[in-house]
Amino acid sequence: MWKAYSQLQTYNDEISDLLAYNVALVISDVLTARVGSLTANQERFIPWETIKNEDDRPLLECQLEKVVRGVFDPELFLDYMRSFVLFEDDERLADQKDRRVPDVPLSW
Repeated sequence: MWKAYSQLQTYNDEISDLLAYNVALVISDVLTARVGSLTANQERFIPWETIKNEDDRPLLECQLEKVVRGVFDPELFLDYMRSFVLFEDDERLADQKDRRVPDVPLSW
C-alpha cells in the first residue's frame, strides 16, 4: 500500500498537472486501503470505517470496499467536495474565475 503512496508522490512531483484538481486519493493493496488528499503525508492517509453509518459495515473487513462504497457514494462525495475541498491560489489555476465545485445533479 505504501508503494502506491510513493507512486502518487512521484506523479505529483513529475506530472503535477495530472493531479491538479484531484480531491481525494486512495491507496490500496486490495485488502487494506487509505484515503487522503494530494498534500497529505503518510500519517494523514486514514482508513474509512463505514459505508453509510456505524451499523453498515461489510461482512468481510475489506477496507477497499468501504472506501469505494463509502467515500465515493455520489451524495456523500459531492457533499465532501462542496464542504471540505478548497483549492489554493496557484499560477496553474490563475485563469480560472471561480474555483468552487459546481452544483452537480445527483442523477449520474
